[in-house]
Amino acid sequence: MTFSRSTASHTDASALPRAWLTLAPDGTAGIPNHRLSSPSRAGFSCALTASPRGASDKNLKTGMKRGCRQPMNGLISRARNRLARGGLAFWLRPATGDRLIRLGSTYGGWWVPRSLLRPGTVAYCAGAGEDITFDLALHKAGCRVVTLDPTPRAIEHVRQVAPTDASFSFIPVGVWSYDGVLRFYAPKDTRHVSHSAVNLQETSTWFEAPVKTVRSLMTELRDDHIDLLKMDIEGAEYEVIESLLRDGISPSVVCVEFDQPQPLKRTVRAAAQLRAAGYTLAKIDGWNYTFTRLVGPVRDVIELASID
Repeated sequence: MTFSRSTASHTDASALPRAWLTLAPDGTAGIPNHRLSSPSRAGFSCALTASPRGASDKNLKTGMKRGCRQPMNGLISRARNRLARGGLAFWLRPATGDRLIRLGSTYGGWWVPRSLLRPGTVAYCAGAGEDITFDLALHKAGCRVVTLDPTPRAIEHVRQVAPTDASFSFIPVGVWSYDGVLRFYAPKDTRHVSHSAVNLQETSTWFEAPVKTVRSLMTELRDDHIDLLKMDIEGAEYEVIESLLRDGISPSVVCVEFDQPQPLKRTVRAAAQLRAAGYTLAKIDGWNYTFTRLVGPVRDVIELASID
């Protein structure tokens, strides 16, 4: 394994439907327990700072927001997420041209064509976090893997688990549409590792790190092509996709997570751009999309067990 030194430095709902509400004898509003899949897991009481009986919808919503803004927003956000994923999957309708296999853990795994798993395949994996089981599975299959992530915790994790041979490289940089230095903003939940160059979660804590285009990385590593590009880069994927197409770089497989929250039209547009460039949408797994440029008859996807 090869490491390049990091130059990063640290600096420092809407309301639910009214039918979901009941009014207690004292006039306060609450949510019946049967409306919550797991009240204890949600971490809040069903009693809200509510409006008196007969209050208007506006007042009722205001009371809800004051009493449990965060839990309600979280429930609604998850519901919207599921609807959005389902709607996009139905509208985009993936169809594979090669048999697929899922590599990696339940959390960090991806679907890729089986034909990709051979010695000589060059894979760039942008976004490591604290789960590089996908990268390791590619390496185990004989691929040459380049893992990229400038986040301090990711750097430490990769140092601990990465292979030591020359077919695995780690470079602590971000991937972007130009070469330079960007701020990477922390997630709201400090237990999470991934930082965002587009400040996806609108936080104020950040660190600075170098960023490079895929073209620049290929030049530095003397790669005249790449077979797979995986991107789990917290909102930067749109910039990188446009950069790839502008620079004429066409990996055989593009695995991309369309991180949320983002307008759905951005995801649809990015998928349309890749399709216009000759890619086929082969698989949708949550917000993880696998695009391929492989030629062959359409076959059913083979649902194989994950390789941890």
